[in-house]
Amino acid sequence: LLHECLEPKIYLETGVEHGYSFRNARGAEIAIGIDPQMGNIPPEFHHWGRLFVMTSDDFFAAGHYEDTCGDRRIDTAFIDGMHRFEYALRDFINVERRANAKSVVLIHDIIPMNIATAERSRRTAVWMGDVWKIMMALTHHRPELELAVIDVGPSGLAVVRGLDPSNTVLATKYDEIVADLMDRPLIHGFLDNLGVRRVKAEESEIRAFLAS
Repeated sequence: LLHECLEPKIYLETGVEHGYSFRNARGAEIAIGIDPQMGNIPPEFHHWGRLFVMTSDDFFAAGHYEDTCGDRRIDTAFIDGMHRFEYALRDFINVERRANAKSVVLIHDIIPMNIATAERSRRTAVWMGDVWKIMMALTHHRPELELAVIDVGPSGLAVVRGLDPSNTVLATKYDEIVADLMDRPLIHGFLDNLGVRRVKAEESEIRAFLAS
């Protein structure tokens, strides 16, 4: 539904694994998938996708985005890599640097199922990690961004709009942000406390939100 509504020409995804979500990007002009431990990807994906078996940090640092897309900007990015907030934050910084004001960033695993699944060290079959902390970082340090969370199971999907590739606040304060949030405990209702907009996981609601 999101791909149908957003129709990205340039799509980038971190954390491809077996390609269950990446397959939806087939209609993009350039679909980039990044994962250091790529799973069992269908062979056809290699015909229309640009797949990079490496960390997203290495991908951006090596200039692979520029080699692939030149000066074209990311339309839609889906961040679903390592489930620790500092990794997601670095992905967001790197994506925004290559975005524009109309770009949309999607971030998975924003609503942990419970405290155990929200811990930094995995000890559950289903694990969201502490990616949820990125919402605190964005709310506190980039209040001008438009943040929302679609309440889709099992762990929510954040939608970030109003990006500014010239803004360096997150990169400049990265170490400070990580140190501040590293040991922050999960509090029930933290998204509501942050004032983040919630969107029901219903097609009509999602379409209306994306059109707004």
